[in-house]
Amino acid sequence: MTAQESSRPWTAVLVSTFLLVVVGGSVSNTYGLFAVEWVETMNVSRGTILLAGVLATLVAGLHGVMVGRLLASGFQERAFLCLGAISGAVAFAILAWTSSLWAFYLAYIVAGSIAISFTSQMVGQSRAVRTFVASGLPVSIVSLGMKIGAAAMPAIAAVLWSAMDLHRALLVMACMMALCAPVAWFMVPPVHRSEPKGEDDAPTGPAVVVPAKQILGDPVFIGILFIAVGVMAISSAFFFNLPFLMGELGADPAWAAYILSIATIVSGVSTPFVGMATDRFDLRFLLMVPIVLVAIVIVSIAASPPLVVVAGTAFAMTFANAFLFPCFPAMLRSRFGNLLFSRAIGLSQPFFYSAGLGAFFAGALRDVLGSYSAAFQVLGVFVLLAAVGWIFIHRALRGAGPRWPGLEVGAGDPLVNSAR
Repeated sequence: MTAQESSRPWTAVLVSTFLLVVVGGSVSNTYGLFAVEWVETMNVSRGTILLAGVLATLVAGLHGVMVGRLLASGFQERAFLCLGAISGAVAFAILAWTSSLWAFYLAYIVAGSIAISFTSQMVGQSRAVRTFVASGLPVSIVSLGMKIGAAAMPAIAAVLWSAMDLHRALLVMACMMALCAPVAWFMVPPVHRSEPKGEDDAPTGPAVVVPAKQILGDPVFIGILFIAVGVMAISSAFFFNLPFLMGELGADPAWAAYILSIATIVSGVSTPFVGMATDRFDLRFLLMVPIVLVAIVIVSIAASPPLVVVAGTAFAMTFANAFLFPCFPAMLRSRFGNLLFSRAIGLSQPFFYSAGLGAFFAGALRDVLGSYSAAFQVLGVFVLLAAVGWIFIHRALRGAGPRWPGLEVGAGDPLVNSAR
């Protein structure tokens, strides 16, 4: 790590993770819980409500390209985190006061998308990759923030909603996010750019400019995107629609939040170990795990399962994410090195977040086909997409591959070493 960043190397990572939990978890992961109420109060279909969340994630992905480029050029992480927290608070404040569908869409697509992208895992992971030589563990800690947010914030939202009406619950959550802004600004150390002074120093910014189309056309980049989109599409379809599925099975939709919280906590324990494994083992082997697990999820839901099986598939889905989230940035760093990591992960964000369409597809297919069993049978195509992505990566790494600027081949990198 650089001398300027060595004083508090973990502070930025932990604060970024904290905002990912509170802001990202609130905006992204409580949506399915509140959607049940919004469908009734606004008298609209599931697809109409879920579309707002999907559009917000798609717009967040477009923001991610800008965020990645600015991070690579030296823009301060704490500024992104602060603005993201404020935007999340604004979004929930609007949701608390309006019953208008257009205002609902505006809150999520504009303010919500900024909150999602500016506090995303990309911000903390970019800092971790630049600061730590062996970044598997810190990157996985940031990834764990996604799982903690998915576990904690829906449960907190459910408790708040049970103790007060939805209006007050949303305002309380807006206040929680607003308080995160000063935490980010005053606790995240600023970045001071400099040239690395020793062999233990990681480069802090790109010394060369690589065209975006060159990164986008890389076969490993395409392959990891296929895997991420395939797994995340099924993940979003499952998580966002679980409350509706629970209701169809005769259970309280709020139980979905508790089931997901327990499953996420259990699987989250494995995330740091997966992160450390990315520094030691072939990433192709690790990436097989989420593909197999989402296949199990598809088969299980497509078979019209009882409630206990649905609860079990929640564990399979959260473990799939526990493997994917650390492996995704590890693959990008392995392929593109420290210098191009922020740029590559930024370019991946529109595709990564486009997986949110899985939630909309599942809801819309349920409305058309009449059951979630039939809907998930159709969504099985995303398992095939992920499998094709793995084949892309495996075939690409059978050769030496391109020499990207700043990539030190053979520096203890399991993916690079396995491809030699």
